[in-house]
Amino acid sequence: MSRRRGLSYRLWHGVATRQRFLALILLCMALTVAVGERSALSIAAPSLQSDLGLTTIELGWLLSAFAWSYVAAHIPVGIIVEKHGTKRSIGIGIAIGALTSLVVAASGLSIFTSSALGIILAARVLLGVAQAPVGSSSGVVMSAWFPRTERGVAGAVFSSIPYLAVAVLNPLLGYLTEHAGWATMFVGMAAISLLGAHVWFSIFQLPSGTPRLTAKERRKIEAGGALTSITHSRSLSHAPTQSNSVLDDLKAVFLNPMMGGTVIAQYCINAITWFFLAWFPSYLVMSFDYSIARAAAVSAIPAVAGFVGGFACGLLSDAILKRTHNLTRARKIPIYIGIGLSSLSFLACILTDNDTIAIILMTAAFFGKGLGTLGWTLVADLAPANKVGFTGSVVNGVGNLSGIFTPVIIGYLIAATHNFDLALVIMACHGLIAISCHIWLTGTLQRMPPVQHRPTA
Repeated sequence: MSRRRGLSYRLWHGVATRQRFLALILLCMALTVAVGERSALSIAAPSLQSDLGLTTIELGWLLSAFAWSYVAAHIPVGIIVEKHGTKRSIGIGIAIGALTSLVVAASGLSIFTSSALGIILAARVLLGVAQAPVGSSSGVVMSAWFPRTERGVAGAVFSSIPYLAVAVLNPLLGYLTEHAGWATMFVGMAAISLLGAHVWFSIFQLPSGTPRLTAKERRKIEAGGALTSITHSRSLSHAPTQSNSVLDDLKAVFLNPMMGGTVIAQYCINAITWFFLAWFPSYLVMSFDYSIARAAAVSAIPAVAGFVGGFACGLLSDAILKRTHNLTRARKIPIYIGIGLSSLSFLACILTDNDTIAIILMTAAFFGKGLGTLGWTLVADLAPANKVGFTGSVVNGVGNLSGIFTPVIIGYLIAATHNFDLALVIMACHGLIAISCHIWLTGTLQRMPPVQHRPTA
């Protein structure tokens, strides 16, 4: 018994004295819920297309509707996050996401048949606004809680959560769609979102606001460069009152080639994610005559590989940093290896019509994409200390422009060619462009100096 009590105590003590990992778990939970809300429509897409009589092009526009407002909302939401904090912004966003799922479910009622397409479109636009704080806030949480030598793992785990979320939720959502209908599936997703909002509001805190943070852990993370003075109300508790315009801040941060190259690369890498979230189940259904439930279940395989790749990315990047103390080498090597593998796998997939081989190659592609995903780690490493939230918002917003263009472009290509070959070529090209940005544009990686504000009157 004493040994058992001793083990239990050590486990509890380990969690209690590592509050940064609890913060990461909660942030990943919020992203998991968000990804479930986003990908639910791609699971329902074949049924929706049949029930509503949609063309492939119309379905592509519907799948991209989320990203319209998601991208547009990022700059204003980034300012809101800096003023009103991560906890309220993310929690309210998750709750609104639950509401949008209920609205989509209600659109399946017979009284809304003629207007179902418009209702779903409006709900997806609202969902985009509601979810913008998740991306905007993640850079703040990473910078506040994690020392530089742990941000690689933390950022990679967070960036690969979409894959794990798909692996966990897609089979469930696909089963519900197949056996109970897409409206019931959206009700189930709403219930998951409401539970996530409750957990988030109940537990999450930043270092500046939690009594659970021990002095030992605070010293450790501050010595490693964590910005523990970030508060729930603005980026830095000692930051001056802002007098710059948004345009001034955009110029100050993103005309820097290092950050500009990072943004372009993030767009290209996100395009691969959006292919997976929006079209991969339909790829299996259309190319290999899979059922919806089977396609949703099989999509978990590359999703798990993407998560494993993301975790491996963090371990590799932080190991290189600890060994070499070279931030540039530590962050870029995994990107070159991972995104290169992803591009080659997409191209190879064109050469086969065997579903097993195609799934293996897609699994390799998304493992590589996970291995090369360090976007949020780079934001936490490079953003000006007084503009972490704003920088994260813009990087995530521009990166997710791919969520507008990728589903629509793929929809048009499929309509024109009746296959996915050109879509796979385009995904491979996105990966090669991302690699080129990190070779030719970003240069030596280091934190940018604070953005200077004009003195207030």
